[in-house]
Amino acid sequence: MGGGRVARVTVTIPAELLAELDELAKRSFKSRSGAVAEAVKRLIDSMGFAAQGLVVGTVSYHYEGHRTAERLRELGHRYRDVVVSTLHFHVGEDRCLEVVVVKGDAQRVREYVGELGKVKGVERLSVALSGVTR
Repeated sequence: MGGGRVARVTVTIPAELLAELDELAKRSFKSRSGAVAEAVKRLIDSMGFAAQGLVVGTVSYHYEGHRTAERLRELGHRYRDVVVSTLHFHVGEDRCLEVVVVKGDAQRVREYVGELGKVKGVERLSVALSGVTR
C-alpha cells in the first residue's frame, strides 16, 4: 500500500469522535486522511486476520444495556466451542467491558467476531489472535 491511487470517501461519525480524531491528526499525522488511513489499516490488521487452522487469543469490547448483555450471553453459548473464558467488569453504572479468551478453528472464531460486531450496543471491539502450530 501507499503511493497508489486514492479514493475519496464520505463517512458519518459523532462530532466528539471527529474532534478526537482531529486532535490526534494534528499531533501525530500529516493530515486527517493520514490518520484515518492508519486507523483503517489497524482495523484490517486486527479484524481481518487471515490465519487458518487453530488460533488462540482475546476479543474485547465495551457495551451498555441489559439487552446487549443478554445477546452477548446467547452468542457466548452458541460459540462455546471457541469461547474459553470471559472476564466481565463494570466500567460505569450501566457500562461494561468484557475480555473473551478464544481458542479454536480460525473460521469459527472469525464467525464469532463477526457476530459480536453486529450486536447493537457493542463498541470498541478489539481482536488479538495468533495461529498455533500443533
